[in-house]
Amino acid sequence: MAKLLQQAQIIYRDKKDILEEEKDIEGFSQLYEDITDFEPLDDEFYEIMDEETTILKEYIHNNLCSFVQLI
Repeated sequence: MAKLLQQAQIIYRDKKDILEEEKDIEGFSQLYEDITDFEPLDDEFYEIMDEETTILKEYIHNNLCSFVQLI
């Protein structure tokens, strides 16, 4: 997951000016067509998401007291 985020950060830095411009909804939607660099990362994210979610869920379940206080 960290590697995936690092790759996304590189793309973001390269496209930062375009991504941070104020846009209306149509302009925002157009970014999906104009900037396709994130697509491979998106695909990879969805491939690993289930496994990552399972790991997080197990950790939280096993360490519940670190996340909630029962009263």
